[in-house]
Amino acid sequence: MPEEYGYLLNGKWIKSERKREIKSPYDGEVAGVINIPEHEKALESVGDAQSAFEKFKSSPSHERSGVLRRIQTSHI
Repeated sequence: MPEEYGYLLNGKWIKSERKREIKSPYDGEVAGVINIPEHEKALESVGDAQSAFEKFKSSPSHERSGVLRRIQTSHI
């Protein structure tokens, strides 16, 4: 059974009714299933990202760099 992946909205992983199978280009088998947010949820996530940017843009570059490093190493 392929793994199902939600989408990240305001720090939380969400599943939805709409899903899409992602197929391997090599053999056509389903490699995973992704959840697709409804239009309203997609707009909400854009608004959340804009709000976070406004709060975070004036922080020092070393702080932003540290956050990005933590994100990168948490997904390896």
